[in-house]
Amino acid sequence: MIPAFLSIFQAYFHFESKYLVQLTLGTAMACMVVNASCATLAQNRKKSVCWQVPARHWPLLCIGTMAGVALTAYAAAELIKACFGLYCIHSGYRMVTRKYLEPVFRPAGANRLVVLLFSLLCGFTGTGGANLFVPYLTRIVGLDLRTAMGTASAIQIPVAIVGAASFMAMGLLSQSPFIPGDGKAIGYIYLPAFLLVSVVGPYFSVAGVAVAHRLPATRLKLIFGAFTLFIGFKMVHSAVSV
Repeated sequence: MIPAFLSIFQAYFHFESKYLVQLTLGTAMACMVVNASCATLAQNRKKSVCWQVPARHWPLLCIGTMAGVALTAYAAAELIKACFGLYCIHSGYRMVTRKYLEPVFRPAGANRLVVLLFSLLCGFTGTGGANLFVPYLTRIVGLDLRTAMGTASAIQIPVAIVGAASFMAMGLLSQSPFIPGDGKAIGYIYLPAFLLVSVVGPYFSVAGVAVAHRLPATRLKLIFGAFTLFIGFKMVHSAVSV
């Protein structure tokens, strides 16, 4: 959603570049609340959600996400896009090229630090963190790939709620509130885009879950990794070509 929103907001709506990234991230976070909830329900029906993970870490997820959103007010838009893109390239490359590795279990304190840092990066880049949490859940927690993807969807719910609320509040409390399109935004959430995605997004989320459970795990891993690589290169190119 982020590359799509960024391109549409810039090319067709010509929103001010000063607020373009925050508006993109905030809108994507708001859409994610609906999409992640639908995907999680669909994954839960297939018994592919380990609820203990989000239940154990939700305070860290909320704190890290709020901190990440706050950092976007001080970082250049190109830096945010480049950080997100580089991580996607790294994560996608590992998913595509690495064979199955035995889980490596770490002390609880180290796991909490990882979750806090990942959620901070989620808030900073406006994402739900599937590209972050799926490798963590498989390699560190020891979940199989499908359960890791379902659990990552559940993790996205608190991240998305807190992230969307934070971007909304940051936009409303800004000294120069940005309200594009004759009041069609609340803070940094552009309502027409949010409503459109919220209507059609759940159908594709549920369909995606069904496809993921039909594909062999190795093929699913390659598709997930290749898509992550594509998004990463697109975001880095967008950052360096400005």
